[in-house]
Amino acid sequence: MSKGFMKASDLIVVDMHGKKISGKGEPSSEMQMHLQIYKERLGVNSVCHLHPPYATGFAVAGISLDQDVLQEVVITLGTIPLVPYGTTGSEELYKPLLPLLKNCDAFLLANHGALTVGTDVFDAYFKMEILEHYAHILFIAKQLGKVNTLNAEQMQKLAALREKYGLRSTLGNDFIN
Repeated sequence: MSKGFMKASDLIVVDMHGKKISGKGEPSSEMQMHLQIYKERLGVNSVCHLHPPYATGFAVAGISLDQDVLQEVVITLGTIPLVPYGTTGSEELYKPLLPLLKNCDAFLLANHGALTVGTDVFDAYFKMEILEHYAHILFIAKQLGKVNTLNAEQMQKLAALREKYGLRSTLGNDFIN
């Protein structure tokens, strides 16, 4: 179904066990991914999973969005890891994401798309907009032939702002350990 033509009545509502509560049709094949994320991380009340063109382009190319180049991205999203490929509708799609979920709010799904989490639907969607905007800007910078990254001192100042705002996701490649 085209998301542009969806109405509230088109939504499928399920409980935390995947049992359909309301709606026409069947839940998404990726419902289990959403449910596992809700179970794994308290405070996440919304998952936004899309296939935006620039972010998905990086996911298809196998390139994570981990360059520290835009302060608003560093502050709001932190690190955006590339999650290994997994078949749609299977555990292999979301299992590699779960260990990263503790410290990250945005993810690229290899050869698939992007995913963000938030306290509510607006928070998760806002993060997705930032992710796609960042991917677009980074794509343009790479086409221009130069990507200037923030230095250690600049990153320390941004890390202090993240702490001040109570944001949990990590910066740099710390999410791997």
